[in-house]
Amino acid sequence: MQYKGFWWFFGNKEEDIPGILEIIEGESFRLTVFFGEHTSLAKKLQPYFYSRFLQKPPTIIGIAKSEKNKDLYFSLFECEFEYFRFAKLREVSFTGRVLLKHSLVEDLSKVKLGTAFFKPQFLDTWINEKAIKTDYDWASKDYEIRMHYKQPEAITLFKDSNKRIYIYYRANFDGPPNEKFNLTQSAFINIEFKNAVGYNYLQQLVDKLRNWYSIAIGLPVSIDMLEARKIQSADLDDEKYVELFIKDDRIFSSKNILRVGADLIPFQSEMIKNGQALKNWFNNYELIKPSLQIFIETLYNKHLYSQNKFLNFVFALEIYHRRKFNNFPDKVNSKRGERVLSCVLKKDEEWLRSKLEKQKETINLETRLDNLFKLYVYITKPLKINTKKTIVKIVQTRHRLVHHSEKTSPSKLLNEEAIDITAQKLRIVLQAVFLTEMGFNQEFITNHIRRPFNNSYYFDMFRSTTKSK
Repeated sequence: MQYKGFWWFFGNKEEDIPGILEIIEGESFRLTVFFGEHTSLAKKLQPYFYSRFLQKPPTIIGIAKSEKNKDLYFSLFECEFEYFRFAKLREVSFTGRVLLKHSLVEDLSKVKLGTAFFKPQFLDTWINEKAIKTDYDWASKDYEIRMHYKQPEAITLFKDSNKRIYIYYRANFDGPPNEKFNLTQSAFINIEFKNAVGYNYLQQLVDKLRNWYSIAIGLPVSIDMLEARKIQSADLDDEKYVELFIKDDRIFSSKNILRVGADLIPFQSEMIKNGQALKNWFNNYELIKPSLQIFIETLYNKHLYSQNKFLNFVFALEIYHRRKFNNFPDKVNSKRGERVLSCVLKKDEEWLRSKLEKQKETINLETRLDNLFKLYVYITKPLKINTKKTIVKIVQTRHRLVHHSEKTSPSKLLNEEAIDITAQKLRIVLQAVFLTEMGFNQEFITNHIRRPFNNSYYFDMFRSTTKSK
């Protein structure tokens, strides 16, 4: 869809210039403007193009005509130059992450939204034909075959006092004579708010949903453009009408394909149906957020070296243990502390005890991993990383990579190949941790953690080695 109109930088209405805004549904939006070589705007734009580091332009405001010849207002936030061509008539294309339609709002914090919908990658596969009733309507006449399916009732994922999150699915099959058959199917995650919410709240909620879904299917995902509205249905004459388009800031081009049955959490799972998994996720999100961010960012960055992945996953596990088990008892140091206290003068005992209390957070990494691996022994034992020797190697390798110490014997370190394999095993342990925080029990995790191929490979690796011996 294209909108022709006049556009200007925020605060410079008198310098509006002609341009075309193109909105590609489900993909992106692009604004192309045209102006003369010697205009004041050309001089203002010059520093952006010729600076050492390409600067980002300010917010762009515009007014254009709709198909019904109505005036529509736009605000383009977080802009970037996408293309520019210098000639007598200059052509510059902008793209942005946030596009606000039909509202002269210059500050996103003032926007209030009532509904939103988006489509993450692989959602169609996750909601496969076994998960929904396939009651299709067929029409056949003169060799024209058409099929249309529209989900009769939305599938609710979560509901509380102010919001409802649900999935909606539809499919179309069209086969006119002498032409190729055309099959389209799509599923969307929808959000409805009882009371309108702000842009920042919506963005944080979508981030939580994207991360939850990435854990559920076992793959990092990108989201097709998020669309949000102030009211569910609105007349374009209504000045209060707001439509918001948001591009995902995480672009993940993956060759991975989610196969049916290869996800971590099946869509048919009872915890998904009753909404408990998502409820637990929201409740525990702040607890796992630091570890989750490291985990997710590591998955999205496919160019990371194995050593970086290894360090990130070790750090994520350490952070989780520190936040989850803040008062974790260190029996060795506790006994040593009591022994030292018994040797000091009575008048100094209280002072020393207070000092030791402050040092409780000195629990070392080896102790934390040992405790965590025992809690998840049903995962770490089949992966062969639960032994004392392996934990010591993980810790010593981490110290070597961080501090570049040459004192540690190579026999106590992981070699290059082992670092890569161990990093992937730690990733699986983190997945088990996140599934636990969603409320899934040990039996469920044991049965489903191997479903994705990139997990089963590391479980089967040791099994095949054992059989060959």
